[in-house]
Amino acid sequence: MGEVIREIVAPVEGRYIVRVYADDEDGRWRAWLEFTSLQHGDLSRTGVLQTTATRDDILRWASGLGAADLERALEDAELAPATALGTTPRPDGRPSPTR
Repeated sequence: MGEVIREIVAPVEGRYIVRVYADDEDGRWRAWLEFTSLQHGDLSRTGVLQTTATRDDILRWASGLGAADLERALEDAELAPATALGTTPRPDGRPSPTR
């Protein structure tokens, strides 16, 4: 399962909770964003936005995300398919392995 790296309550086109997820399944860290509508609970997910060698690199990238970055990412995000409680699929649509 992807790890939540950062959570942001952001006024992006309404109100969303934005979570930065990352995993290191292939020996490289990949990160994507999930947007949860505070109004409707709908979940939208981006594809992979960042790939790095280390978790620290992902943390630095995530800490630098600003409002304009989030707005652009939300425009590109797709409505996520329904998933089993407690699982967060990777951005390629496959379930993340449990750790």
